[in-house]
Amino acid sequence: MHLDNTDSTPPPPNLTDPASLQRTYRYLRMGIGGTVLLIFVSVAVAMTQVGVLSSVSAYFYTPARTVFVGALIAASLGLLAISGTGVERALLDVAGLLAPLVALVPTPLVPGSVPGITIECGSADSCVPSAYHLDVFNGITTYLLVSVVIIVAAFFIFKGRNLEFLAVRSSLLGASGLLLVVALSWAFARDVFIQYAHVSAAILFFLAIGSVAVAKAFEQHHGARPTRLYQRLYWIIAIGFLFDAAVAVAVIYGGWLESFAVPPVLICELLALALFLLYWILQSFPRWDSKHPQLVFPGSLAAGNA
Repeated sequence: MHLDNTDSTPPPPNLTDPASLQRTYRYLRMGIGGTVLLIFVSVAVAMTQVGVLSSVSAYFYTPARTVFVGALIAASLGLLAISGTGVERALLDVAGLLAPLVALVPTPLVPGSVPGITIECGSADSCVPSAYHLDVFNGITTYLLVSVVIIVAAFFIFKGRNLEFLAVRSSLLGASGLLLVVALSWAFARDVFIQYAHVSAAILFFLAIGSVAVAKAFEQHHGARPTRLYQRLYWIIAIGFLFDAAVAVAVIYGGWLESFAVPPVLICELLALALFLLYWILQSFPRWDSKHPQLVFPGSLAAGNA
């Protein structure tokens, strides 16, 4: 009888297989860019149903709501999963935590601004309709509880892994600070939170992306900075976000919403989404063929290949 001492057990899968990582990386990048397309298309379809509204956010109160909320939640997950390293990681992680606030807290409306929506604002010029307050309660309560669980779990997962913990420390601190502000505002100033959370989160989201664009303009990769074209485009994105946010705030809080034939906030939000898409395209092209995309920590990757 022939005895075969060869171990027939199949080798364990290579968890850091470059092709698998690259495919996941590409799908995430395409998915995040696709969320912008989803919002554009859903708003365009809703325009044929309810007409042109004062802002993209106002389409939350139309049949576009499902796609609008789903796209922002999906973008949040993608940003958190692919946020990179260093300052970029911290800023994109904060942006990823801000996106659900934009989705879950509706924008305040001026009475009569959306067909079929009853709004009773009392002495205020605009407000979130009371019929949606329970939705906000459910969404924000869920958001806070799940976020706290994730942060605590992340802390214990990375605690003791010095290299990895240092990589996520700034993200954990930034996320904890943001969640603390949200929790305190929600607990002790709920009416103010409901009134201002959407606009504040949206502006901070795009400013965070703009800050990453500035960082990218100065970033050195393997000792080389981006080309002049890329640097200029990153600066255009950053300045565009800043200018866009300033105009939106001036229009909203300056009482100029009714002063223009074309809704200025709608234009500002569409421009901000376009700038975000441009930023994401600029981020994706140079990394498209990367064999070891930064979906895992460099230390873990090295250990896996050792």
